[in-house]
Amino acid sequence: MKTIPQEGGRTADDTLAPVVRAILQVGDRCTPYRRAGRGPSVLLLLGTHSSLDPLRERLLLELSRSFRVLAPELPRPCDGVTACGPLSPAELAGWLREVLETLGLARPILVTDDSFAAAALAWMHEDPEGAGPLVMIARSEPGRGEEGAVAVASA
Repeated sequence: MKTIPQEGGRTADDTLAPVVRAILQVGDRCTPYRRAGRGPSVLLLLGTHSSLDPLRERLLLELSRSFRVLAPELPRPCDGVTACGPLSPAELAGWLREVLETLGLARPILVTDDSFAAAALAWMHEDPEGAGPLVMIARSEPGRGEEGAVAVASA
């Protein structure tokens, strides 16, 4: 396991914690992630995995006021050449377990959307002692109601 720090920065609001970018290397796979805040751990997994996703960015910043938030992207080969295909829910659950174990996170709160629902439930089923609370977010569909609106359910 190797964590490679990258250039980070402060948010526009100085009351918020700085967002740190890093890469987690496990075997031949690299997982870029961002972290911010202090407190109980929250793992933020949204389907876009893009730092350009306004909801992901808003949640990362707002949750970091009270929590230690980690927002990983999907793993990719560290060689930067090999392409990664889509991962099955079981493969995503295994990757999720690897990330949590490598970062030393015990029972984090998992905040996710429908793109990770099957993987989150598989992880909770396989490791009920290691899984923390699950918060599912449902995004509004374009053209139906307020853009960017979310509904939240927790388990």
